[in-house]
Amino acid sequence: MHLTHIHTHYLKFKIQIGIPFWVGGPEMSPGRSALLTSLNVVIPPSTLFH
Repeated sequence: MHLTHIHTHYLKFKIQIGIPFWVGGPEMSPGRSALLTSLNVVIPPSTLFH
């Protein structure tokens, strides 16, 4: 498994749903944080690593 492949997969995923999936931190709004949390429940990160 190559890191670039993972990054490309995340980038495609980010483009598909239109939000910066892996961006976090203090600047993250509560709404986005909640959305990412719900996305992690619906779409576990492990499903992105094929």
